[in-house]
Amino acid sequence: MTLESPYSQEQIYTPAEPIISKLRFYSAGIVAMNKLLSSKDIECHPIEEFPMVDGQLSDEVNDYKSKGKDSKGAEYETTVKNTVTVLATWLSLTGSNRITAPDVRRGELVMLYQFGDVDKYYWTTMKEDLKLRKLETVIYAFSATKDEKKDATPTTTYYFEISTHKKLIHLHTSKDNKEPYTYDIQLDTDNGKLTITDDVNNFIELISKEKIIHLENTDGTFIEIDKKKINMFASHSVNIKTPVVNISDDLVVGSDVINGGVISSGGPLISTGYVTGGAGI
Repeated sequence: MTLESPYSQEQIYTPAEPIISKLRFYSAGIVAMNKLLSSKDIECHPIEEFPMVDGQLSDEVNDYKSKGKDSKGAEYETTVKNTVTVLATWLSLTGSNRITAPDVRRGELVMLYQFGDVDKYYWTTMKEDLKLRKLETVIYAFSATKDEKKDATPTTTYYFEISTHKKLIHLHTSKDNKEPYTYDIQLDTDNGKLTITDDVNNFIELISKEKIIHLENTDGTFIEIDKKKINMFASHSVNIKTPVVNISDDLVVGSDVINGGVISSGGPLISTGYVTGGAGI
């Protein structure tokens, strides 16, 4: 008895049919109207679907009236609304962590996608057209939580915003991952102000027009450079450690005690309290 080997017969391999995604490229498109700042939707003209369109593009809807007779010979008239644009929602194909849609404007070239034959369309930018693009607001957010049940919100993300609409740049951190503090750095170019702050009211502020640099902590202790003067306040003490303090003009002391060192004054030394230690020149 001869046993037949399973490998003695010719094996014929038939490849499986390739699985093709239902999400497909639909058409190149031209933006018909400037995108609204708060929206991710645009009206777009699919130039490969409707190539023969004259005149200026818009999202205007036109009424098309048709007349005819039904199967019984009765006359009828219907009105059909039509437009050369489609409504498309932003699809972030290459914009990982970006949560705001590009502020595309009329005339920009985009790519349109469709899922199967569903009458719903998606868009993404085809190129960066800075000639047409004007004011923009861009926000990137990065998850800062381990909790699977939490959504991405300003308290659970680090986010970075650049807005030429609002004239500001803003960096924000979170403490949802057990960070002890949150921080905000905001550059307000509309008012010429830079602010660095945390969530316990320590802050640094630069006001360009007023020539002010202000540093203050939670206890209300501050140092302020205001044009040609310096203001300071501390509820406990101000300590300066240096061999010599040179004063070329009058010195007015509102605190009780100045300890140690040498004070060299080119004018009168005025104190509302008393001065101890060291020597006065």
